[in-house]
Amino acid sequence: MLLSLLLTASPDDAKAADAHFNRGVQLAARGDHVGSLAEFEAAYRLVPAWQVLFNLGVVRQKLAEPVPALEAFEAYLLQGGAEVPREKRQVVEQELVGLRKQVGEVVVRVEGGPAVIEVDGMERSAPRLYVLPGRHRVVARRDGESAAAELEVHRGERVVVALVAPAPPKPAVAEVVAPPAREEPVVLTPAPRPVEQPVAVVVAAPAAEAPTPWYGRWYVWAGAGAGLVVAGVVAGAAVAASRPRYDVRVETP
Repeated sequence: MLLSLLLTASPDDAKAADAHFNRGVQLAARGDHVGSLAEFEAAYRLVPAWQVLFNLGVVRQKLAEPVPALEAFEAYLLQGGAEVPREKRQVVEQELVGLRKQVGEVVVRVEGGPAVIEVDGMERSAPRLYVLPGRHRVVARRDGESAAAELEVHRGERVVVALVAPAPPKPAVAEVVAPPAREEPVVLTPAPRPVEQPVAVVVAAPAAEAPTPWYGRWYVWAGAGAGLVVAGVVAGAAVAASRPRYDVRVETP
């Protein structure tokens, strides 16, 4: 069975693989399926002959492990191709029908390029992902990004999950900001100050009349009023003289 690959392997590997394979057959005949599984796996690691996959499928099925049994049987038919004897192909295909009823199948579709698929934290590379009934977490990883989905799978069920990995962030684009437009300087010009005209106070000469009390003499009041008017003119002149002049400045940005 292993003759074709044993001829291409190194003498030491070929000898060791043959020993493991024969030991696995003996243990399986005695019902020690755990021991025979370890021996068959050791033989396959040394010399990956597709014929050993049949033995791995049978032992996994005996150990009530339908998922690895399915994967081993399907790999056996795929790798063996036309070299698989017809009788054994029929046996394997019949076993696959029963095993597929015990598990569920998950089909993962990822947009873009290929991605690494993980089911329940373990990387899976088989063409068809079989899982036991129950809840599972599927993760797709690519270029440092990941997308995940939680799904419930039942016996004999085929679940298709599409994962969209997040797109990488777009590079920052520098924004060109135009400099502010130069504003023309503002020139403040004071308004011309109006010229104040002097107020002439004309006091008429008193006419001869009978004496009157001092408070009844109009020129006293007129004089007082004139004094107020003159005082107002003087005060206005003082205010005008003290009014600050505008400081004309030209400011540029």
